[in-house]
Amino acid sequence: LAEAGVEFSRTGDRMVFLADPGQPFRFNVITRVVATGKDTRHTFETINVSHAVWRPDAKQIAATGSPDDQQGEVLLLDLVANTQRKLPPPQHKGMAAVVGYLPDGRLLTQATNALGFLQLATLDTTSGRYTFVGPGDWDLDDVDLAHNGAVLLSRNVHGVSEVLLLDRVEATPQLLWRGGLVGDVSLSADGK
Repeated sequence: LAEAGVEFSRTGDRMVFLADPGQPFRFNVITRVVATGKDTRHTFETINVSHAVWRPDAKQIAATGSPDDQQGEVLLLDLVANTQRKLPPPQHKGMAAVVGYLPDGRLLTQATNALGFLQLATLDTTSGRYTFVGPGDWDLDDVDLAHNGAVLLSRNVHGVSEVLLLDRVEATPQLLWRGGLVGDVSLSADGK
């Protein structure tokens, strides 16, 4: 059994992670009650599931389902109703990779735009409508979202990384650094 992508609920009493029970290297979403160690499997996909995140109220989990890490859709797992909804990406045969929930309840994703680049996009999970935000002329490499809605991202521009900070998702990006290759960015929960 392989496990990856652990995230605790905001209350710290449950965690969500990805594991491959019965299907080597085909990950699915599992939650665990921390106090008891009781696991519940929520997806039974034959493709990889990744990027599992809690909604702040811990009543829903969003994740990405993808056969090849090039195309993928958003999976919404309602833990109260025990239902699953699949939302396609904004571009046909594109990707919509979950980043996290914004303070206003929208979901932040990395989605394929019309130019074929991965760009930040918000997703209204009720309507299934995506709205692209931030720069979209080069691929995103990594994105981190703080609980307060601040976004830190790196993107590859002509083979060089740019690290940008947005104090909220619709804000003008502030260039923090340009140069080298940045593969991972991280913010604290309060956006610092």
